[in-house]
Amino acid sequence: MPDTFDQSGIDAAAKSAAPGALGLAGALPLVLWRRRKINQRLTENTRVSATGTAG
Repeated sequence: MPDTFDQSGIDAAAKSAAPGALGLAGALPLVLWRRRKINQRLTENTRVSATGTAG
């Protein structure tokens, strides 16, 4: 086994990055869902009906 893996700093860096990665993984679906919801609301307000005129 190489000596590289015996360094204590590598283990500490991996442990300190874990909370950030879990936060991103948890927040990403919520952010994407909210963005999709807002975009749908905006596009519903700007649509023109097929039978009406735009103006």
